[in-house]
Amino acid sequence: MRSFSALAETTTSEVSTSPSATTASNDNATAGAVTEILTNQDWINLKQQAAASNRGILLQFTAAWCPPCRVISPVVASLAEKTASTLNVVKADIDNIEIGDVVSEHAVSAVPMFVGYGKDGTKRVSFTGADKAALERAVDELSK
Repeated sequence: MRSFSALAETTTSEVSTSPSATTASNDNATAGAVTEILTNQDWINLKQQAAASNRGILLQFTAAWCPPCRVISPVVASLAEKTASTLNVVKADIDNIEIGDVVSEHAVSAVPMFVGYGKDGTKRVSFTGADKAALERAVDELSK
């Protein structure tokens, strides 16, 4: 896993072909950063880490070609900073074939799509669209 800020200046092709891009870190992203999952195993590891640390997860499915995704991403980053102690905010690019199982598991049919898991690991919220109010409500729910 790499933090979103570390990937900000990296192109999509570099991310998918970089040897370090497929290596999952054993620890979470920098506090407040949006973490990008790059492999199916990253998602499994992140869920285990969240459960062990009693943290919720907000998973954002996105794509580089998606204008609404680009609009809502700064809002997601801001919320990640505000909830760093209680919530893991995670980004998943649906065009990354290395996370195909994660995309299938969540039946992603449109982006941006958000899925939220509570501290107990249960799915609590799921919605599509760049809806700031819905995103803020979801983060409030997941941070409890």
